[in-house]
Amino acid sequence: MSPTHADVRQQEHFGPKFRIIPFMATLLLLLTYLLFVGLGLPAALLGSAWPVLHVDCAFPVAWAGILSALLALGRILASLLTAAFGRRHSTARISLISLLVMAVTVLGFAQSRNFPLMAALTLFYGFGSGVLDTVINHYVNLHYRAWQLTWLHLSFSFGLGMGPVLLGRALAAGWNWTGGYRLIAALLLVILLVLLLSFPFWSRSSSTRSFTSPPSPATADGRQSSGAGLQLFALPGLVRTLLGFFCFTSLEGLILVWISTYLVTVRGVEPERAAGLAGLYSFGVIGGRVASSLIADRLGARRMLAGGSVGLLAGIVLLLVPLRAAGLAIVAFVVIGVGAAPIFPAVIRQVPERFGRDNSQAATGLHMAAAAAGALVLPPLPGILAERVGMAVLPWFVLVLWALMVPLLLGPARRGS
Repeated sequence: MSPTHADVRQQEHFGPKFRIIPFMATLLLLLTYLLFVGLGLPAALLGSAWPVLHVDCAFPVAWAGILSALLALGRILASLLTAAFGRRHSTARISLISLLVMAVTVLGFAQSRNFPLMAALTLFYGFGSGVLDTVINHYVNLHYRAWQLTWLHLSFSFGLGMGPVLLGRALAAGWNWTGGYRLIAALLLVILLVLLLSFPFWSRSSSTRSFTSPPSPATADGRQSSGAGLQLFALPGLVRTLLGFFCFTSLEGLILVWISTYLVTVRGVEPERAAGLAGLYSFGVIGGRVASSLIADRLGARRMLAGGSVGLLAGIVLLLVPLRAAGLAIVAFVVIGVGAAPIFPAVIRQVPERFGRDNSQAATGLHMAAAAAGALVLPPLPGILAERVGMAVLPWFVLVLWALMVPLLLGPARRGS
């Protein structure tokens, strides 16, 4: 990407027109998509493997919430520290190290039956995945269009959906859950090799030699940079958006962690089949993101958020229908995925627009921390309550989070926010 092109992309970052980008920028964009496929592959493994894993390792069912919380804690730490890494290292180097951490920890998890060791590996995995998530989101959001950012998250959704499918195939082949984890680790190493071979392309692009460009006295729209730390929270609308994002990612976390267990215990699905069906939500997200990418630039982030919220509610209502039939739950999870599809990329897209380009590096990190916190606080609760009131409580948790999320993300915007 030439310096001239980088300037054009930044000037047109919020423009409505499609622009054909040069070969180098296209290649780097495709590489970020591959990285996000890798980011998604292990993301749903814990939830889809847990019905088999906790029996195989003799763990209580509620311990899935502990591992989920540790994963989220690692992501929170990563989100808050990535900006500091970015001042010293290139986008490609940060991505390479993060992917290596992910591959090693996934492989180590498959080799262990010791819960403290598995917990430590989960924490390190969360850190590696959180760094990769933040750095690539920030890079693509600054240098590419809204539909291209949506396709980045579509790539993640594809990996997220394929992880449970591959695990289900491994279980059907008699490999046990450990074979599925080893297969995902091998795929991560392949993606790591592709990234390593692509280093010459990254180094030829000035916009990727560092995580972000040095801050200027004022942002492109004239707003002053608020710096870092607690000063960021003074930005109008930031706290409200972070809370809304927290509610949304809590909703996603509940589904990803407990979908298999819900299908087994409430809808009577066989554990081996439920492991593969854990990808239902993710494939709903894939379909929704393909569709939303076609209209993302035209409608804008706020309308995409509104449309996604309506789709989410429709799926939740289906899930609340008091029937034991597994087919209805399958349709409900797909619809929930379609509704959720545009929400994450739309929120991230608003970061430089609402809070200024010079603040976007730190603000993106805060959004990723809020996303990880959503997976830390609430997903353990259904597991704790399952032994007392049953997993049928899951849809009600999801509905409450939706009711909290909508006014926070879609409430009247204040001036300057």
